[in-house]
Amino acid sequence: FDGQNAMLTVTLPDSLKSIGDYAFLDAESLTSITLPKNVSEIGEWAFHTLSLQNIMVDAENQWFSSADGVLFNKDQSVILRYPHGKSGTYSIPETVTTIGKHAFSYAHSLTNVNIPSSVKRIEAGAFAETEKLERIVIPETVLSIGRSAFTCCDNLTEVYILNDNLLFDANYIFDGSKNVTIYGLENSTAQAYAAENGIMFSVYGDAISSGDVNGDGQSSDLMYIPKDASEIEFVDLIYKDKTDGKAF
Repeated sequence: FDGQNAMLTVTLPDSLKSIGDYAFLDAESLTSITLPKNVSEIGEWAFHTLSLQNIMVDAENQWFSSADGVLFNKDQSVILRYPHGKSGTYSIPETVTTIGKHAFSYAHSLTNVNIPSSVKRIEAGAFAETEKLERIVIPETVLSIGRSAFTCCDNLTEVYILNDNLLFDANYIFDGSKNVTIYGLENSTAQAYAAENGIMFSVYGDAISSGDVNGDGQSSDLMYIPKDASEIEFVDLIYKDKTDGKAF
C-alpha cells in the first residue's frame, strides 16, 4: 500500500497474519485502520503515514489491542504506536510499563504527553521527530532511556528527569533537539549526561502544585522550579512544603 493516496480507511481480512515493514508507508489519505483477529506480527514502520489518526484492533486478537485509537500489546503494558496524525495532549494509561520503539515518533501534531509512574523504560526513538512537543516530565520510576529517544524534537525545550540514577543507553538521545534544557537533581546521572553531551542543565528546586499545569484537565500535576529562577509568572500557585505537607 506504499504511497496509496486515495485510501481513507482500511479493514483487513481475518485471514491476514502478518503486516510487513513499511506496509502503509506514505499512504497520505489514510486516517483509520482496523487490524483483524489473526494478525500476530507487525513490521517496522508499517503505519508510517502522517495522516493516520486511529489504529483499531479486533477484540479477539490475542497479540494486540487498541485504546482511543492507539496501538498496544494485548495487556497494554507496552505502547506500540501512537498514530502520526493524532493531535493534542495524550495521557499514557497506567497499565503501561514500556514506551516502545518509535511509539510516538513523527507524531507531528502531538503537543504534550503525560507519562505515568508505571513506566519503567523508554525505548529507542520513542519520541523522535515529535516536532510540536515542548515539555516532558520523566518520572522517577523510569529506569532507562534508549538511543535517539528525543532526537530532532525541534520545539522541545524542557525535559524534567526525576530519577537521579537514570540510565542513558547512548550519547545521542537528544541529537538534533537544539533547544533542550535538562532539569534534574544535583550530582545525578542526568547532570553528568548533560555535561558530557553539551546540553544545558539546571538543578530543579521544590515541586509546586498549580492545578492543571499542562492542560490535560487534571489538577494534580507538578511543576519543578529551577533553583536559579528569579521570577515566577504563574497565578494562584500553591507551594507545598516537602517536610510537613503544608500548603500556603
